[in-house]
Amino acid sequence: MKEKPDNSTVWNAAAIWALAFGAVSTACHVARYLAMAHLGEKMQVLSAGILWAAEFFGCLFLMKECLVRFSVKYPGAELQDSVKFGRRIALMSGLILASAEAISIMQMPDGEISAAFESIAADFSSRLSSEQRDEFLQMADKMPLVTFLSQWLYCFLYGSLLSSILSKFLYERRRINGQDDNDNVEDQ
Repeated sequence: MKEKPDNSTVWNAAAIWALAFGAVSTACHVARYLAMAHLGEKMQVLSAGILWAAEFFGCLFLMKECLVRFSVKYPGAELQDSVKFGRRIALMSGLILASAEAISIMQMPDGEISAAFESIAADFSSRLSSEQRDEFLQMADKMPLVTFLSQWLYCFLYGSLLSSILSKFLYERRRINGQDDNDNVEDQ
């Protein structure tokens, strides 16, 4: 009988992989922040695009790698087990990245966020009433929380979708390879 993982084993393995995902994403976030602080405007856009692609495809590769290793370690794991594993990784790694981004926003000088919101409000001044403008400017105080929640949600949704797609692909490939192996045994 093939070994199937228990719930605590899945959580523990997901936590370890989440640290790797969180480290990659946080490193890309820090690199983007440093690029914004030290490069010219054209280089900022270029480096931000490169770092975004590195993070996006790096997470894609990491998710594939962890799901492959999970299926090798637990050959009795079913499709749902693999999807749950990936979702748990997404949940915890999203927490790491969201926390890092919220902390970086909280470390910004007080006037920097407010100045950015003032600039945006000035651009939309013809479309905003004075009450809407005031409400928009009050959001500057809530920016760390908004960033934390939106980043965590994004990471969770991206990771969940990615793990669902990759799990299905890997499960089908494993099933087909298992059938091919059985067919070869029967032919001999």
